Amino acid sequence: MIDIHCHLIFGVDDGSRNLDESLKMVDMYLQSGFNGAILTSHYYRNKFIVDKSMVNAGLEKLRKELDNRGIDFSIYPGNEVMVDDKILKDYDNDKISTLNNSRYILIEFPMFSKPLFAKDLIYGLQLRGLMPILAHPERYSYVQEDENFLLDFIKSGVLMQMNMESISCGGDIEETVKKLLSRNMIHIIGTDSHRSDWRNPILNNEVKILKDLLGEDRFDLLACANPNRIINNKFISSNFEDIIFLDVKPEKKWYEFWK
Repeated sequence: MIDIHCHLIFGVDDGSRNLDESLKMVDMYLQSGFNGAILTSHYYRNKFIVDKSMVNAGLEKLRKELDNRGIDFSIYPGNEVMVDDKILKDYDNDKISTLNNSRYILIEFPMFSKPLFAKDLIYGLQLRGLMPILAHPERYSYVQEDENFLLDFIKSGVLMQMNMESISCGGDIEETVKKLLSRNMIHIIGTDSHRSDWRNPILNNEVKILKDLLGEDRFDLLACANPNRIINNKFISSNFEDIIFLDVKPEKKWYEFWK
């Protein structure tokens, strides 16, 4: 497996705090069956702006240590980009890392408020030849209220990445991710690992749960094949036509209430 979403570069955001912790997390990854990861440090304005130069520098430090210690674990550059109205300009100014310098860009939405400008932003990214991947949609409160919020994005080609730990965390997040999986609205499984003692990549139990739920073939598609396609800049369809639509009655217009 290759993880397309983690915070393994140390000392730059709310992820790994130092080299020793990053190395410990790599060992955890290996124990869980991963052989590589894209290091997606936060690009989050007014909080953590880890730009492309910082990602590349942090990645090279960690890669050198892995090589010196003979640890066979592949690492690749990336960012997790919080959407805002300056992202297109920042991308044009070469401040943002796509996933392994591919057409794929990992974005995130605010947790509690719908980003009303998101469709325009995604269109702007697509005009630049990029394919957005939305991180952990199951965590957003408005998706928990109605997963159909994601349909227009998937129809436009946006891919959805779930967090592996969401399948076992309970509550609204687990309930929502199971709904998304059952409706074929998830394209990639990642970890969003942060630290060795918080949201870490020891995920053997979650791997088993997901394999039992999805079957080996579909699990391999979401956790292995599609991440490899991203690493190699190969096209992934959002497969909008495969989504299972629920029988929801449309909301009546004001002039239809007597019918």
